[in-house]
Amino acid sequence: MVASENAVLSTLLAAAQAAGERVVVKDPEAVQLKLESFIDAGPRRLQVTIKKKKTENTCGRDVCCTQVVTDFDRTITRCFDDHGKMVSSSHGAIETSSHMGPEFGKILHNYFLEYYPKEIDHTCTRPPQCTHTQKKKETNARITVSHEVREKFMTEWWTKTHDLFLQKGMRRDDVAAMVAESNLQLRRGVPELFAVLRDNKIPVLVFSAGVANVVEAFLGQNGLMTSNAHVVSNKMVFDDAGVICGFEGELIHSLNKNGTALRNNKAGWAHDSSRTHALVLGDNTSDTQMVAGLEHDQVLSIGFLNDKVNERLDIYKDQFDIVILNDGSMSLVKHFIDIILKSVV
Repeated sequence: MVASENAVLSTLLAAAQAAGERVVVKDPEAVQLKLESFIDAGPRRLQVTIKKKKTENTCGRDVCCTQVVTDFDRTITRCFDDHGKMVSSSHGAIETSSHMGPEFGKILHNYFLEYYPKEIDHTCTRPPQCTHTQKKKETNARITVSHEVREKFMTEWWTKTHDLFLQKGMRRDDVAAMVAESNLQLRRGVPELFAVLRDNKIPVLVFSAGVANVVEAFLGQNGLMTSNAHVVSNKMVFDDAGVICGFEGELIHSLNKNGTALRNNKAGWAHDSSRTHALVLGDNTSDTQMVAGLEHDQVLSIGFLNDKVNERLDIYKDQFDIVILNDGSMSLVKHFIDIILKSVV
């Protein structure tokens, strides 16, 4: 065992507190064991077979056994800017673009107002079937909404949005300009984290329910679309004239991102079986399912609870191993990666 008992989690929490971050862990002992598992796996010497033409050379090299699977919107990106205003999502970059006109943005914003509350909340205000004996205050009772019902809402939202893209005839050449003029902003600490992952060839799978073309353009404009990074998302397809004609593959929305969607993806990503430990990052409780169905020895989930903290904290503590509050930075994640990389087999 590389780390002494309880040292890793204590070190991470102390560093986060010193940086002004608010971090919550429901089960410290269980999380400590997971952290130690990542460290014990560490950089492991693997026998890697390199194929060149008809010859094969087998060599040993150190490979970090960790891979990072992360959501994009409000995980890699911030939720709020420095003035407390909500920043764009990958869909929002298109919604607010001058290239599409004000009516287009108004329709998409109305979709957001209708469906976003259903996405982030596990309860919904609905008038119950009241009898004359029930008290008037019960007419605003809150009831639990099942995951299946929320999935239905998300499918409606995404389908309407994509249909609107097709109706308005989005153009491939406008995507980069849409991203550049948007207020998409990187979460603090993301460039430093991605630099470490790149330098150590740790795979980063950006698994997004947004628009792949926007995600790739944003990462590219920030120097983060490196060889170790791959995006799985809803990818727009364009005809020979550069006009949108559809979307590639199955619809991915915020509540169906899981291993099945990854396996069905045709964009060239394949699970690397040598990466036995998955670090999962997300801002929605359903993001913990992004690697469901894929084989890993250990999974550690870190959630970003950006808003409505008091309302949703208990749910997030139940779903994520570690919860970072109030649109916090990626510093804790990078610190943990640094610890893994310094470990000795």
